[in-house]
Parts: sequence; C-alpha cells; structure tokens
Amino acid sequence: MAALFLTACGETTVARQPIPPTLLEPVIVRCAAGTTERALGECALRLRAGLDTANDKIEAIKGLVTHDG
Repeated sequence: MAALFLTACGETTVARQPIPPTLLEPVIVRCAAGTTERALGECALRLRAGLDTANDKIEAIKGLVTHDG
C-alpha cells in the first residue's frame, strides 16, 4: 500500500514546445507624419492592425505554454 502512495507522488515531466523567435519579436507600428484626418485615420488603422498582431502572438504563446495549441 505504501508503494502505491509513493508512486502517485512521482514527478511527471512535460515536454515543452519551444517558442518560435518570431512570436517573441515586438510588433512595431510606424505612422506617417501629419495631422490631417487622413493621416490620423491611417495611423489608427495601423495601430489597430499592430494590436491585433500582438494579441495573436500572445494567443499563440499561450497555446504553446498551456498545451492547448
């Protein structure tokens, strides 16, 4: 009976997948200089796309770390 309890407490190792370097690169968004409505609108679209890309990277890393991916 004691052997049963001791084997239940054994440490299990989980093989972790390496995180690809591309997922660890920062997402850099550059906006053109200008204060016109068009320039500000284009900048807002670029910032939104950058945020979406960064969030996609976080979700991909989360999948690798939690083994959901």
